[in-house]
Amino acid sequence: MCYTDGLYNVPLDEFEIKNHLETWSDRYRDRKIYYYQWLPFVLAAQGVAFYAPSLFWRLFVQSRASCDLWQLARATAEAQRSDGEKREKTLRQVARQLELWLRSTRPLAGSWSDKLHRGLRG
Repeated sequence: MCYTDGLYNVPLDEFEIKNHLETWSDRYRDRKIYYYQWLPFVLAAQGVAFYAPSLFWRLFVQSRASCDLWQLARATAEAQRSDGEKREKTLRQVARQLELWLRSTRPLAGSWSDKLHRGLRG
């Protein structure tokens, strides 16, 4: 039997070993399970593939950013709804966080990677 052919649900008290394929297909035809046995593995792989971008974002991008981008987006939306001094204070905080983030991610002028980048650009 091939792994793509399906399974037979046979209780142990009815099981007899007969190695003739005709006997199996005739005797247990009504108990055949029609799905591929590797289907759960395919569904699990699809689940991992669906979750992987979110996991990648949380582990690598957000931690390297050293800045909670979702918090900045929420603060900006809150600033749009508020007015007066609270709005100014929130926008100053958001601008400060963005400025710190941009400065921390900017390459140093004397670093070897910056020199290499300038050399490749010509």
